[in-house]
Amino acid sequence: IINVVLPTGEREKLVTNIMDGDFSPEDFKKLYFKRWGIEVKYSQLKSRYELENFSGVNPIAIMQDFYASIYLSNLMAMAKAEANNKAETKKQGLKYEYKVNMNILIAKMTRTLIKCFYEEDLEKRIELFDQAMRNITKNLVPIRPGRSFPRREPSRKNKYPVNKKCSV
Repeated sequence: IINVVLPTGEREKLVTNIMDGDFSPEDFKKLYFKRWGIEVKYSQLKSRYELENFSGVNPIAIMQDFYASIYLSNLMAMAKAEANNKAETKKQGLKYEYKVNMNILIAKMTRTLIKCFYEEDLEKRIELFDQAMRNITKNLVPIRPGRSFPRREPSRKNKYPVNKKCSV
């Protein structure tokens, strides 16, 4: 167990099984914060895509929902990368770095993907997708270094009742 002092003065305990090497608490602190992107992805899968929320109780329904959520997450990651590349030119001369607002991206692209699945004309599908990308690149959020927020205790009630599944 390694004690790390945060910039707020609060002490945080990090647990590790790495015994070899000559590592300082600062090394572990840096290593822990490199995991932040992974933690954000898990949060996104659980909150935005409701990965733990299944439309059925049998194994086939659970696997279907799981793989559909992962597929949708991968599509959104590709759309985010493309939108960030397109938005790159809009960032010139601004105080902060900017990135696409993931909440807006998920909402707009999910609706667009559903329309694209039903559209038979390839050119109309491409136009729907391009229009969604133009809308998404208008909704950029600044990346403010050093921001932090206090943690809140999560609710312990049943988060996803079986009869309340949101379908894509």
